[in-house]
Amino acid sequence: MIDTTATRYKFKSFAKDVHVMDGWQEFLQGCGLNSFENFISLKGEVVDRNSRSIVHRLKLGDPPGIFYLKCHRNYARRKASSFFRLEPMIYTELENMMHYARAGFDALDPVAWGWQKGKGGGNSFMLMTDLRDYRPLQAYLDNDLIMESAEKRRTISSALSSGLAAMHDAGLAHMDFFTWHVFLRPSLNGYKFQPIDLERSIKKRKMFWSSFISKRRQVDDLASLHLTVPWPLVSFSERMRFFRDYRKKRGMRGSGHKFLRAILKRCKQRGRKRKFTPYGVAERLRQ
Repeated sequence: MIDTTATRYKFKSFAKDVHVMDGWQEFLQGCGLNSFENFISLKGEVVDRNSRSIVHRLKLGDPPGIFYLKCHRNYARRKASSFFRLEPMIYTELENMMHYARAGFDALDPVAWGWQKGKGGGNSFMLMTDLRDYRPLQAYLDNDLIMESAEKRRTISSALSSGLAAMHDAGLAHMDFFTWHVFLRPSLNGYKFQPIDLERSIKKRKMFWSSFISKRRQVDDLASLHLTVPWPLVSFSERMRFFRDYRKKRGMRGSGHKFLRAILKRCKQRGRKRKFTPYGVAERLRQ
């Protein structure tokens, strides 16, 4: 079972192979969702798809609310932490969600999840509510009214540096820290930060080598963000201000030159992938 210690989450057994977050039982029953097959057969607008996973955007309830259903087929792994038992990646994402919640990032609402074991891993799903009032960083960058305001740009940059510093101080590394996986919501003192799509995140463990691995993955996070923030929309000076703020909030000493070189080296390596071409940073690093 998912360890929800020190979080607001509490999961309950709901049906065969299905668990739900406590408080959603009546809503789900009213929607006719009372078996694994009911959940896995839901259909909506397909917003993401690959060989093992599909994500539907759909509406449930009266009045209808927006939900996202992620379905996996034969997407399971064996981990040393679970004594090499086969576990679905949905389970891994939920575990990571609890790690983020304990670090203060608990805006995500997983309503229900399930796993039906089978040869090759079986089928699994997770149903989540929409992130109300949150928008991806990419949407803010695409908004001319926001980008024309120097004050708003600084406020967004400060929220990002604070959120990423807190995330890394908690021993977390996202692994896919792109602008479309970083969500922000306006708040009284700026913006509230929430990363999504957490299945590949890692958490620093107690083993002596874990600290080294965690630091390398945190470099990856900074590189991914740098590569997907468009150039020249966000200038070199703004990027350096973000980097200094991030280091200051983490209490990092020294000039930071070695750390910055490691990030740029990783950017050059990862920037060869075609998906980074539209943002202009990868091309500039090759010049």
